[in-house]
Amino acid sequence: MTWINLLHYGLPRGNDGNMQLTDFKHIRNFKPAEIQKDGSILGAVSLALIVSIDDLRDAIKTPISIICVTGGDHGGDTHPRGIAVDFTTKNFIDMETMIWNMCRAGFRGIGIYKNNLGYFSYHGDVRPEPVQMWGAYKKQPQYKWTYVNIQDII
Repeated sequence: MTWINLLHYGLPRGNDGNMQLTDFKHIRNFKPAEIQKDGSILGAVSLALIVSIDDLRDAIKTPISIICVTGGDHGGDTHPRGIAVDFTTKNFIDMETMIWNMCRAGFRGIGIYKNNLGYFSYHGDVRPEPVQMWGAYKKQPQYKWTYVNIQDII
């Protein structure tokens, strides 16, 4: 997440904390209920995360459906910290285009998941560490995710 993105939204430089209801006047593509549907509390969700997913939505020009932010059963710590989002898109996006746009939107953790039916879902987070990317797939719904290099998914 760059300060340029935050300034683009008219937010002051120091406002890179957690979401507040009033921040949604700057968010074009999402409503509070979409963030909270998994039980997430707005005050526990990073403003930088929501600005990034909003910028991504503008870049890919197709609706994004948020699966979870802080809810769900996740092995890592990015979701509980409110800096990660799992989502799907209404239309298929070429994987290289998706990765490129996720990086440009400020995501530093990028996961691409392919389920047993061939549908894709995505993980994006705004961790401070260098960019990390991974892929995962399931052969059957009851199986656990098998993690692979992102090149093996795309």
